[in-house]
Amino acid sequence: MRVITWNVAGRRSRSEQQVSALGAFGPDIVALQEVRISTIDDLTVGLKKLGLQNVLNSFQLANDHSKLVGPRQYGEIIATRFPIEPLRPEKFRIPWPERVLSCRIKHAVGDVDFHTTHIPPGVTNKWIKIETFEGIFEKLALDTQANRILCGDFNSPDQEFSDGRVKVFGERLRKDGSIVPQDHRGQPPGRWSKGERSVITGLSEIGMPDVFRALHGYEVAEGSWFSQREGKLTVRRFDHIFASPQLNPTKAQYLHALRETKLSDHSPLLVDFSPS
Repeated sequence: MRVITWNVAGRRSRSEQQVSALGAFGPDIVALQEVRISTIDDLTVGLKKLGLQNVLNSFQLANDHSKLVGPRQYGEIIATRFPIEPLRPEKFRIPWPERVLSCRIKHAVGDVDFHTTHIPPGVTNKWIKIETFEGIFEKLALDTQANRILCGDFNSPDQEFSDGRVKVFGERLRKDGSIVPQDHRGQPPGRWSKGERSVITGLSEIGMPDVFRALHGYEVAEGSWFSQREGKLTVRRFDHIFASPQLNPTKAQYLHALRETKLSDHSPLLVDFSPS
C-alpha cells in the first residue's frame, strides 16, 4: 500500500503536471492539501486516470461554502484505488472543519481510518493553529483500536536535532541546549507548546508514530518545505505521515524532485506499507 501526501500549494496552472508527476510513483492512496475549488475538477479527473477511482474532497463535505474564503479557501483531496467510506469532518472539534478530511479505506487486510490535514500556520492564524492540533489529538486519542493513518502539512516542528530532541514553535532553545515552553499572553503557560507536541511527538504514545522518524531515526536531517527569502534559505520538515505500527511501514522518502521543478514549495512524502 503506497501512500503519497503532498501540499500542492494551490497552484492552479500546475494541476495537470502535479498529477502526472505523482503517477510516475504508482500510488495506491494520494492525499493533497492546499487545494483550491478551482482545481478540484482537474485534479479529480487526473487522479482517476491514474486508477485512483475513489476521490473525496473537503469542499463536498463542507456545510457552509460561504465561509470558504480568505485563509479558509483551501481544502484537501483523498484519492485511492481502494473502496472508501467518507467520515464526517464534525467528528473533529476544530475551528475550521474543512481542514481535516477523513475516510475509512476498505483494504483487503482490514479497514484503515485515513485522515489528512493542513494545519493553519500560527503566524497568520494565531490560536486557530493550536485549537486544530488539540482537536485532532483529542479525536485520535479516542480511537486507539483502529488501524489509522494521519498525514498532511502540519506547519511544525520548528527544529529537529540528531539526538532526538524536537523544538516546536511555542518553545525556545536555551544556550545549554534545553528546550522550554514560551508563555503567551492571555493563555495558560505552555499551551502552545503542548498543543503542537500533542500531535508532533505525542501521537507515538497512543500508537501512531511518525513513520519517517521510526524508519530513519533522528540522525537523518530532512526537510519538506523550503523558502528562499532575501538570500536566506529556510528549511522545515512540515509534512508527515503518522500511522499504526501494525500497518508495517517499510519505506519513507521525500520526493524532492517534484519541489525542485517548481510544482510546489513542498516535497511530497511517499510511504510504503506492507500490512498483513
